[in-house]
Amino acid sequence: MRLFRFALLLPLLLFEARADDYEDLRLFNEDETRSRLMMVDGNMYFVSGRGKNISFHINSVDSDIWFGQTNLGMIPNKH
Repeated sequence: MRLFRFALLLPLLLFEARADDYEDLRLFNEDETRSRLMMVDGNMYFVSGRGKNISFHINSVDSDIWFGQTNLGMIPNKH
């Protein structure tokens, strides 16, 4: 019975999950206080909330954060 219900609902789910649902999406809202990560059409957007920062932390000595071919841990700290 569950399989039958799933088979009936599958076409509806596929119709509702269209790839063009993001056309009216507002990525940036200056009044938003919550930081968020959004993935739209294969792109990742890190959006900080108003008055908030986005930080990346490494928990072990042998871990790195890479940006393309650049290891961000190897960039000199200017403090």
